[in-house]
Amino acid sequence: MLQARTATDAPPPALDVAAARSYYQAMLALQRELGAGGEITLETVLRAPGVLRLTEETVSPDETWPGVEAALRQALADLVEMRSREGRHLADDLHGRLEDMRARLADIRRRQPDATANYRAALHERLQKAGIELTLDDERLYKEVVLFADRCDISEEVTRLESHLDQFMALLPKDEPVGRTMDFLTQEMARELNTLGAKSNDLAINQLALACKTELDKVREQVQNIE
Repeated sequence: MLQARTATDAPPPALDVAAARSYYQAMLALQRELGAGGEITLETVLRAPGVLRLTEETVSPDETWPGVEAALRQALADLVEMRSREGRHLADDLHGRLEDMRARLADIRRRQPDATANYRAALHERLQKAGIELTLDDERLYKEVVLFADRCDISEEVTRLESHLDQFMALLPKDEPVGRTMDFLTQEMARELNTLGAKSNDLAINQLALACKTELDKVREQVQNIE
């Protein structure tokens, strides 16, 4: 049962006799110098700073540590749980964004042959409008299309991007510091996307690459919150 603390339980006050004597002598000297009257009482001396002070009750560390330890353990457990919840939310968010990028890369891979065919048809149409008669199987037209396909080949970039995505995905469930590795992978993916966009001459592919870069920017922001 809780009990109120009585006055006798309070620690006794501490009296600094040397300080009291010093104050009293200084007051007497000042009184003589000024020729002032009046009585220097004990109450006046006790009110001087540092003469009378309350002592703090001493508590043994052995008595306080169990409570402190329990509080620390609970605080650490709460911190670990909070960080685990936040980590799970981050992993879910990153997984969704990476899957979105993977789907767009699959669309880019599917569109690449169409980009070459579209370029061939567009080139043939421009030549006809210019009054240059070439058939679709003309060797000169074929060579130009081959050069275009080689110059705009983005298959290597797409393959490397897919590999980086796989590596990133493999890091999500790991229970160890992976933030720096993730940051490095996002930088590599950004570089590949920039190269892909520069090489591609297809509007739809460029739009898909831009959408990937938008998602990647959000991934990089989240990665800054990961150890």
